Amino acid sequence: MDEIKTEFELNYLVSTEEDEPWGLTVTTVGHQVISENESYPPTNHPNGYFFKVDKGRVLNEYQLLYITNGNGIFAYGNTKHSYLITEGKMFFLMPGVWHNYKPINNSGWTEYWIGFKGNIIENIVNNGFFINRPPVFSIGFNERIVDLYQKAIQIANEERACYQQALSGIVLHILGLMFYCDKTCDFEDENQNLKRA
Repeated sequence: MDEIKTEFELNYLVSTEEDEPWGLTVTTVGHQVISENESYPPTNHPNGYFFKVDKGRVLNEYQLLYITNGNGIFAYGNTKHSYLITEGKMFFLMPGVWHNYKPINNSGWTEYWIGFKGNIIENIVNNGFFINRPPVFSIGFNERIVDLYQKAIQIANEERACYQQALSGIVLHILGLMFYCDKTCDFEDENQNLKRA
């Protein structure tokens, strides 16, 4: 029997008192490939992030997860409403909100994630962005967003001076592109439907 091997890159980061006035700090960034029928999540995550898929979890930060290959299930909120997650979907986790997700066993998936917190994201959310709508965004496969995740992983690995400030810019870029692509894809789909009618 072949051994299942997870491909992963993960970073759990610390911020200093000097970073926090910037308004946005990154807590975690990573990438992992989950093979078909592999147990999920892998056990290489710290206690605050590891969860059991039969129970789910609540975080004290925001996270953006991007699935670039494979399929899975994502459940969210008090109602535990479930969404089918397919290639090209992002889901946005908010602090204090229960969630659960996992790849479908016979599918596996490739995921990128970045976790963050701070006054900037609080201000964006409090002004009505990303709320009163499902937390799943259909953006398709976007090479620019994958490049941003990979750049964030590289910066986190190097941990040079002011890396938190560089990472915060990447978070805002990913958020903006996600919001734009989700709105634009809907608009383009509507236009295509109008043209076919």
